[in-house]
Amino acid sequence: YAHIGHDEVQSFNHCAACRAWPDHRPEVVFAHSVAKFAKYFEKKGIVPMLWGDLLIDSKDPRFENTSYKHGNIAQGPVYLALDLLQKKHGVKQLAVMDWHYKEGKPPKDKFPSADYFKTEKGLQVFGVPHNREINNYAFSKYLLELGGDGMVVSTWAALNRPMLNPTNE
Repeated sequence: YAHIGHDEVQSFNHCAACRAWPDHRPEVVFAHSVAKFAKYFEKKGIVPMLWGDLLIDSKDPRFENTSYKHGNIAQGPVYLALDLLQKKHGVKQLAVMDWHYKEGKPPKDKFPSADYFKTEKGLQVFGVPHNREINNYAFSKYLLELGGDGMVVSTWAALNRPMLNPTNE
C-alpha cells in the first residue's frame, strides 16, 4: 500500500495547472490528481490509499451524523470524483482510509461510510479511529463484521492512551 493523502482539500483551481484544464470543476481536478497517483502505483502492483472524507456526499442523509463534512465544498461536489475515478479513469484498486474520531457511542455505533465504500463502491476499507476507546472498539467491531480490510492508527491518535480497549482494562 502507498498512502496518497488527498484529505481536507478546501480549494481548487488556484494554481495555473488546475486552471489550465478545459474542465476545471473540483471533482474533475480531484479525480485527475488521484488517478495520476493511483495509476502510477497500480503499475507497480501497489494499492493506493487515500482519505475518504472528500469522497462522501456530506449532504446525503446517511452521513449526517458522521465526522465527514468535506465532500461538498463551496466550489462544488468533490465526492463525484469517486465515480470518475472508477468509470472514466479506470482506477481498479483503491483503498479508502475511513476516519471516524467521534462516533461509536450507542446508538451511533454504525459507520455508514464504511458500508458505502465497501459494499456500494467495492473498495478496500481501512478504519482510522482516534483516542476514544469506545469509538475504537465499536468501529473495529463494525469493520470486522462488514469484512473491512483493517484498522490504522493515525498520527492524530494519542499513543499514550489505550487504543482498542473500551473498558480501559
